[in-house]
Amino acid sequence: MNIEKLAKRLKEFTLDDIELIAECDCKTELEQLLNSNKILFENGIYKYNEETKTGENYEIFSPLKNKHLKISIEDAKEYFMKNYVEKYYKFETYRNYNAIFNFNIIPFINCYYLHEIDIESIKELFKVCELRRLKPHRIKNTMALLNQLIKYFQHLGVIDRSCVYQVKKVQDKNHFGIENLIFEGFYWKKQYDWDKKRKEAMYDKSQFKEDLQKFAQKLMDKIANSNKTNSQISQAEYYSLVNILNFLPELKENNTQDKIPLIKTELAPDFIRQIEREILGIE
Repeated sequence: MNIEKLAKRLKEFTLDDIELIAECDCKTELEQLLNSNKILFENGIYKYNEETKTGENYEIFSPLKNKHLKISIEDAKEYFMKNYVEKYYKFETYRNYNAIFNFNIIPFINCYYLHEIDIESIKELFKVCELRRLKPHRIKNTMALLNQLIKYFQHLGVIDRSCVYQVKKVQDKNHFGIENLIFEGFYWKKQYDWDKKRKEAMYDKSQFKEDLQKFAQKLMDKIANSNKTNSQISQAEYYSLVNILNFLPELKENNTQDKIPLIKTELAPDFIRQIEREILGIE
């Protein structure tokens, strides 16, 4: 498989993502692409380096025309297979993908429209695969292919990115559990009614700043006394302190530094009497 073409189509991906799709070890090819500056690596994510964007015509599923269309899973699968898999994969892979869609995916989630697929429906499909006693590698391939379908239409702009998950590389070939699915994004906001709880929990900014100052002071005291108490300071504590100090620059100053005296700006009583007498004519 052409790893460069696959990277160009995926845009952003992890090593596990591309190896699951390519079904081979991609480290050597990725290193070559990195050396030639065709891909970038940031925060554990590979990104295709697009110097010039090519305007592709996505026909039916144009984002501007179809943002609110109700697209069935079967229609989405047909478009995905024709416009992506058929163009960039070998016939053997095309046949395998088609079989997985027809036997493991469409019969069980065709009750949903494409934009309705969420984390819960993905978990339901996983449970169905387990109940059907599919082999671990077959479950992994099924969940990875559904993820590929969702990402494809998210990239086209047809559906939003509220449903995001990754399929972890299997260490034990005889086991694939729900823990191998890493769910991301903002699905939990709806599940835990996050917006309402956040609104209820928000407090005054000055109180928040005061709490940060107290927390930073505790960290600084702990670091300063670490030699005396023989206590170890973790990297997380150092990292937290640095970020708080960037947010609150005034904490960097020495607490023992003399405070600048306040300058009185109010008018003295004698000066007020002088204004009344000389300007207003009040005796």
